[in-house]
Amino acid sequence: MAGCPFHSLSRSQAPKVQSLPSVAMAERKGPVSFGLEVELSLRFNPDMVNGYRPPIESDESWLALTHEERLSRGEYWNRISQELFFRDTSFERLRQAPAFLPSELIAEGATLTNEIKSPVYWSVQECSEFLYSCESTFGPAQVQGHVVCERRAIPGFAGFSIFESDAAMLKTLVSEYAAYLDCKRMPAGNFIARFLPPVSERSKTTLLDMEQSAAVLSRPLTELGAKFAAPALRPGKLYGQANLMGFELRQWDTPSVGAVPMAGRAEELLVSMYFLEQILLSEHGFSGFESFVATPLDGREALARALGVGDAWDVLDRFLFCQAQHMGFRSSNPGVRGVLEETDHAMTQLVSWPFRPWEEHPVFAFVPPMMRAQALDRIQGARTDFLGELRCVVRHLPSLQAPLDRSSAQDGFDDVLSSLRVNLARWADTSGLSSLFGDDVYDQLLPSFSSAESI
Repeated sequence: MAGCPFHSLSRSQAPKVQSLPSVAMAERKGPVSFGLEVELSLRFNPDMVNGYRPPIESDESWLALTHEERLSRGEYWNRISQELFFRDTSFERLRQAPAFLPSELIAEGATLTNEIKSPVYWSVQECSEFLYSCESTFGPAQVQGHVVCERRAIPGFAGFSIFESDAAMLKTLVSEYAAYLDCKRMPAGNFIARFLPPVSERSKTTLLDMEQSAAVLSRPLTELGAKFAAPALRPGKLYGQANLMGFELRQWDTPSVGAVPMAGRAEELLVSMYFLEQILLSEHGFSGFESFVATPLDGREALARALGVGDAWDVLDRFLFCQAQHMGFRSSNPGVRGVLEETDHAMTQLVSWPFRPWEEHPVFAFVPPMMRAQALDRIQGARTDFLGELRCVVRHLPSLQAPLDRSSAQDGFDDVLSSLRVNLARWADTSGLSSLFGDDVYDQLLPSFSSAESI
C-alpha cells in the first residue's frame, strides 16, 4: 500500500479479547486512537513465566523455582483460577520484568489464555513498537487490534468488513500452505475454529446490523458481538466513553490449533489498522466499499451440485458433524444432525468455501479486462482440482456408523481432516484469488490513501 510505513516490521501473529484498551484513562490527543490485545499461551509462550507469576506466589518464591516448575505451577494456576475462581487477573508482573509490560494479565476463560492489554496509543507506529517488544520477550503470539474514533454513521462498513475478511482469509491460507510445504505445519486453522471462521451470510447480517446501529446517532450503539474473523464494531462504553466507537480487527486473528502461532500476522494487522485510520480520516469514509456487501458468501448449493446430494454428501456431512462434536462446536441449528445445512459453521466452509461464486466478487471490478479471463480460468481450474481431491477423500471415508462420541470422532479421522485442510489451502494458493486483493485495489478504493498522513 502506498505510503504505509510497516512493510519492514518484525513479524508476529494474531487472537481475541475481553477487556479493551480504555480510552477514558488517556487524554485524547487526536481523532483516532489505537489499542492492542496480545494473547499469550503457556503452551506456545513458555517464557511468560519469566515475566509473570500467579497472585498466590511471591516474586522470591516464584524465582526460586526452575523454569519447568514454574510452567507446571503456572498451568495448574491457569486452569483453576479461570475454571473455578473466575478471576479477571490471572497473572501478575514480576518486579524484574521489562517495564513496558502491564502489571497484570487478563484471563480469557474460554481458551485458558492470558491477555496483555496495551496502553492507548495515538499512532500505529507506537503499536508496532509495542508488538515488537512483546514478540522479542515472549515470541509470536495471537494479536487483535482496536481503532477508536468519535461516534458517527458508517455507511459501507459491512462491505469493508467483508472485503477485509476475504482478503485476510485468502492471504492467510496462501502463507499457511507455503508453511505446510516447508515444515508440514497444518493450515486452515480458521476453518475449524469456533470463534474465528470466515464471514458467512449470517455474519453479513450481523455486520449490516452494526452499520445500521451506528447510523442512529440518537441511540446507544448495540453490542452485537462478532464470532468471526472480520473487523467488528464495538460501542464506546467498552472503551470508557459512550460518545466513542471502536473497530476490533479480527481478520488476522489466526488460531493456533495444535501449533505455535505463525509469525507474520502482526505486520498485516498493523497495515490494516493504518489503512482503517486513513478511511476514518477521509471525507469518503467506507463509501468505496458499499458494493462489497453484495458479495455472495454461501457455496453450499454449488458444492451440492458438484458433489451430488446423495451418499457422498451424506458421508461428508456425517464426518464433519462427527468432527465438530469432537471439537466442542455447538450447533446454531440444533434440530439438524449435520453441519452442511449451516452456512456459518466453520466445518461447512472448510469444504464449501471454494464453491462460493468468486467469479461474481466485486473485486473483479478492479481487475484489468485483459487479465480477467485468465483470472477466471485459474479460479475454475483450482475449483476442479479441489473437487477431485474432495471426491477422493469422501471415497475413502469410513462408513461412520459408530456412535458419535469423542473416541469415535478421534479414531482414524485426524488424517482425513488434515487432508481437507491442506486441500483448501492448496486451492487458495492455486486459485490466485489473493493476488486480486493487492495494494492497487486499496489505492483505488480510497484515492486519498497514498497521500494521507498518519497521526
